Amino acid sequence: MFLKLAAHPSTAHLVTLPDLVLVLLDLQRNPSQLFMHVGDIRVTQALQVLGTPLPEETVSNAFGTTMIQTLATNAATCGLVCDAKGLQNLIAIQQDPLTVNQYMTDPRIAQALTVLFQTSSTPLQNSSSPTEPAVASSNVVVEPSNDNLPAITTLSQLTAQLRSDPLKQWPLTGKYLVCGQVLGESNHCVFKAINQKRPSDDLVVKLTQQVNEVEFFNWLNRQDKKDVVKLSQRVVVCEEWGAVDVLGFQCQALIMEKGQYSVGDQLRHLQGHQYPRYRCLEDILDAVVTLHQLQYVHCDLKPENVVFFGDSDGYKLVDFDNARPARTPLTKNCTEQYCPPEMAHFMLGHTTDPPVATTKYDVWCTAVLVLKLFSKPGTSLIEFDDGVPLLDTIASPMFSFAESVSLTQLSSDRQKSLLKCLHIDPKQRGSLQDLVDLLPDTSTKKGGMTRMCNKLDELTVKVENNLSISTETLHVSKATYAKVVDMKRDLMKGMFEATEVTVPTSFIILPFNIQTQRKQLASQPKDLVEQATGFFHRLQTVGSTILKAIQDNNPLSATKAALDAFSKGQPMYFYLLDDVTGLPVEDETGVYPIQITTTTDQYTKFMATNMPLFQRGLKLLQMANSAAGFFKALGIPSLGEATMANIEG
Repeated sequence: MFLKLAAHPSTAHLVTLPDLVLVLLDLQRNPSQLFMHVGDIRVTQALQVLGTPLPEETVSNAFGTTMIQTLATNAATCGLVCDAKGLQNLIAIQQDPLTVNQYMTDPRIAQALTVLFQTSSTPLQNSSSPTEPAVASSNVVVEPSNDNLPAITTLSQLTAQLRSDPLKQWPLTGKYLVCGQVLGESNHCVFKAINQKRPSDDLVVKLTQQVNEVEFFNWLNRQDKKDVVKLSQRVVVCEEWGAVDVLGFQCQALIMEKGQYSVGDQLRHLQGHQYPRYRCLEDILDAVVTLHQLQYVHCDLKPENVVFFGDSDGYKLVDFDNARPARTPLTKNCTEQYCPPEMAHFMLGHTTDPPVATTKYDVWCTAVLVLKLFSKPGTSLIEFDDGVPLLDTIASPMFSFAESVSLTQLSSDRQKSLLKCLHIDPKQRGSLQDLVDLLPDTSTKKGGMTRMCNKLDELTVKVENNLSISTETLHVSKATYAKVVDMKRDLMKGMFEATEVTVPTSFIILPFNIQTQRKQLASQPKDLVEQATGFFHRLQTVGSTILKAIQDNNPLSATKAALDAFSKGQPMYFYLLDDVTGLPVEDETGVYPIQITTTTDQYTKFMATNMPLFQRGLKLLQMANSAAGFFKALGIPSLGEATMANIEG
């Protein structure tokens, strides 16, 4: 069964999926259970291929005399050959390939099968009947016509269309094709991808409408070359990324190297075997420390996002949908079992302030992952077994992983270090160094990671100190500004509310030049009275308007707006008032009136500061005789009772 699947290009990837291998083994023993898997497209793909013959020549070529040499020279399988038990199993399979089923629970054997058949010189024949869809070889593109396809308006419709025929290949972008074979599903569909210029490359494409992961690789591409090389050793390599148009639907695509299996797939195996578990932990911590050194936070560390890429590459981080630059506010998104308490509070609405991306956020997620790695095989975390919603449990002020930690396979000192990293308060939570301390002293990377963690801690302290200083400076600046505003407000209020203003001379501002108006009076006496009366009324109330304006966030602009409404944008004329007669003084020498332009900041400041003096001058004109005398000075001999009442009002 697995020989056929590994030999066929459309299903070779299926044998590397541990969960599917177990399903197929179970179906081989109990075919009647097939109905339980009718919804699994992978099982359907496998059954289609299992119904085709497998040429003996293909098997003999794959397991021929060069088998060990082929595997030893391949980076993905050289580790298996170097392992005594693995080599023994390979030789047993070489002697009798039909016994391969009993070794398929070892993912390294599955990877070896795909490598052996990929390098086999005898290609598979297309055995499809004329009525069945053609199986595309790795260098033939099936380009279905879009004319008969329904319009695709959502990503789910696109993925459904692609996976409707797993044997087809569709144009993706440039030299790349997307196949209908689904390799993984979580929040997005991951399909097999083909580089037409290098068809032997193992690639996948992730289709998504989110841009965070695209932004992450854009950011990574801008870093120094040495940082890119270093991080690429612990982060999935992405060949191309960006917007694409697939079957008329636009989305984001990330074309990446294909891993073999995730930590989630092999969790039980890792829990029961010390060496591979510590190898996994070492690679995870190396990846997180390196990422944090470049001031980026993953924010979704979990077993499914740590993938094994072969013995030479080890484990790498994948899925950067939630990744953010350090100190960036986060949105409501998490994997509940690995959710830090600060995010749980935000998700539940206990706080409206979003948590920010910090190293402590990743420390929690990584610590929960480590807790699972060192738990006994097949066990779950006790704290999550009470039926209470996970986020409610994590957000509890009394929450602790202490019981689960006490049951791990760690020493008491290492249990304390792990529990420190699971403190519900980020400020008291441990650091990555506490997790690095969990590694055995024989770890070749422990010393280097310790030095990196120390530098990272120093950088974190500097950043936090700078943020603290900046915050304090901001508070002082705001307090100083507030005091200045209060002082100005009190000063202006005192000026406007003073009952007596003692000055040697009174002033008035008018909306016209008296001499000019006297010359034009014969033609428009009524207009002059209305203009002067309206102006005096505005002069009475403008003080309170200015008081409100200076309390605005931008006092100068608000005051200018108030004065513009007062002056109507027209020039003002500044006069002295005779304190005895209450009439404007007309200077024969031409000094008064002084024309005031109303379009400058100087005008605004001058008017706002001296308005109380101008209003005092208005009080002199509010006396009926003075008001009548004022209009008489303009050439109006008498005023009616209604006009006089209006002026007095």
